[in-house]
Amino acid sequence: MDLPVTGIIDDQTWFAINDKLLGILITLPPVSLAFPRIAYVGIDYKRGSTGPGVVIIQEYLAYISSQIPNITYVPYNLVDGIFGPITESAVITFEKEFGLVPDGLVDESTWNKIVDIYINLKLGEKTI
Repeated sequence: MDLPVTGIIDDQTWFAINDKLLGILITLPPVSLAFPRIAYVGIDYKRGSTGPGVVIIQEYLAYISSQIPNITYVPYNLVDGIFGPITESAVITFEKEFGLVPDGLVDESTWNKIVDIYINLKLGEKTI
């Protein structure tokens, strides 16, 4: 960037970083900025699983199930990071609804479909 190496973010450095960042952001489609895609990280989730990945699954299914009546409703107060029977039922009914193997396992294909449907619904797309 041809800036003096000072280790300090002064105005000149700040504006250079900002210019580069804006240059990158304007090349991305608006959907990428509004709803970043949470990538599958190679972990399969099932009944008994816990952690942040389960929270994401529950949050997404809570919204999806509020929009699609055939999917078991996940109340927002049950978004706790513990993959229990309600989350499992929501996953199975989601998988049935979208032509996946209804096994209650959130593997890569189920994860990606949950993310896709969530983003589509949040963007107001009526055809899923």
